[in-house]
Amino acid sequence: MPKAVAVFFSSLLYLVSGLHVLFWAFIVWRLITVPENHSSLDIKIFNVLSYSLIGLALLVALTRRRFYVPLAAAVLALASLMGVHYLDRNNLMLQYETWISRGMPEKGAPAKTDSSP
Repeated sequence: MPKAVAVFFSSLLYLVSGLHVLFWAFIVWRLITVPENHSSLDIKIFNVLSYSLIGLALLVALTRRRFYVPLAAAVLALASLMGVHYLDRNNLMLQYETWISRGMPEKGAPAKTDSSP
């Protein structure tokens, strides 16, 4: 692979990883400062960026001898996927329509599961 292409993908990896860190900084800030657990933002859309970061990390890892940075980016993406799932399951940050359909649960209340047969 030409060096310019490898540098491009490495730079893109750093950019997308930085966006992940900024996203989580915003989420933590919002969880601390805003008492409501609903917004117009659907954080599940962020999973697309996480999946693309995993693919990009794999691509960069295949083009480099050292793979510490791509490995760290992949771990960040997997942690982001788990974090989004945790926020959704515990009703910490929901899209407004989802919040309404779940019966307007309080912040931090675990999602109810239907146990009927």
